[in-house]
Amino acid sequence: MISSWNQKHRAGVYTVMKLWTLLLVVGLTVQAAPQAIVSDAATREDVQAIYSKFLPPTNPTFLIADALTPLVSPPRPHQPIESCINLPRALATNWAEIVASARAAQSSKTFPTDLKLPRPYKVLTASEVQEFRDERVQSFARAIGNLPLGASSVLPPSTTPKFAGATSIFHFSDVFFDKDRKIAVVSVNDWSGPIAASWRWHVLERANGRWEERPQWACPGPVAALRQGYRFALIPGFVCG
Repeated sequence: MISSWNQKHRAGVYTVMKLWTLLLVVGLTVQAAPQAIVSDAATREDVQAIYSKFLPPTNPTFLIADALTPLVSPPRPHQPIESCINLPRALATNWAEIVASARAAQSSKTFPTDLKLPRPYKVLTASEVQEFRDERVQSFARAIGNLPLGASSVLPPSTTPKFAGATSIFHFSDVFFDKDRKIAVVSVNDWSGPIAASWRWHVLERANGRWEERPQWACPGPVAALRQGYRFALIPGFVCG
């Protein structure tokens, strides 16, 4: 009798344990997985939309540096994120969340290669970035050597096949959000050649379902220009001088 009772008792306990395990697995599958997938997809759409805003229609193919600009190396050494962005007081909590997110971010992230941007883009390694820069400097030196004093010219697009006729390369930071993803901050460096480059922090706010830039909340970024008695355009329609 005792042996029979023990067998039934163990069988009952085993059945209950199996039932609890099944419920736990089902619960985790139903509750946790969809939430993570939705969150990741929504964040990706936001990142995609924000990067797209800073890619002008001047290049048939965008060149983007593989390495995201780390927070310890902001657009300019004297433009750290805290001193260059001034959000309204009503957004103080949002700003604290953004700074915390930026400080916690990895310093070795790379640009995602599967985003859907307005035009084709190519992500360059560090050596390819340097190759593109060297080519642009050499092209500039050749062009300016034959340029009459006071004349204007245009630095032509790259002729190297791998650079697909591009005129500039972009260096982005990661996109930093507040917890509710109502405010976003990103740094953008657009380098066209030795006398034309721009870099700055950008602040965006979600308004009516779209990301709108708020330039009044960030200090303006400088445009680097080397003037040696020449007026020289690095991209069509833009003359440095």
